[in-house]
Amino acid sequence: MEGKVEFSHESLAEVQDALIYFLEKSADLSETFIQDLEKGILAFQVNPYYQVRYKNIRCLPLSKFPFMIHFELDEDKKRVKILGCIHTSLNPNKSWR
Repeated sequence: MEGKVEFSHESLAEVQDALIYFLEKSADLSETFIQDLEKGILAFQVNPYYQVRYKNIRCLPLSKFPFMIHFELDEDKKRVKILGCIHTSLNPNKSWR
């Protein structure tokens, strides 16, 4: 399903926090994270029908980093809205904004 991908403000802040962390470690690491995130977003265009984990929220794990993209699919509007990009090893009650 080709369509629009939108980020919530919260998900953008989570991506920014991760990028800042990885930049402090290595510029190459931050670039690899961006590429992995882009690869995940492109996967939505091929198949946005990932497993519904809770309510209407679907999740896509990144392939190289321990992060999971949480998103909603609106088939009528052909839109994927990214709600969060969450580190899978963190406490979800503290990391979910």
